[in-house]
Amino acid sequence: MRCMLGVRCPDMTQKSIGKQALELHKKLQGKIEVKSKMPVKSMADLSRCFG
Repeated sequence: MRCMLGVRCPDMTQKSIGKQALELHKKLQGKIEVKSKMPVKSMADLSRCFG
């Protein structure tokens, strides 16, 4: 059986959620990504994104 994103996890009782999270973090080099919908090339662009 496979759990999230292909990380092997035969039984939820055998492997804690914390261990799964650490495996995902190592595999993906982080788990969350923030991506801009527009190019941000300057501080002014960044300011407009948050304005």
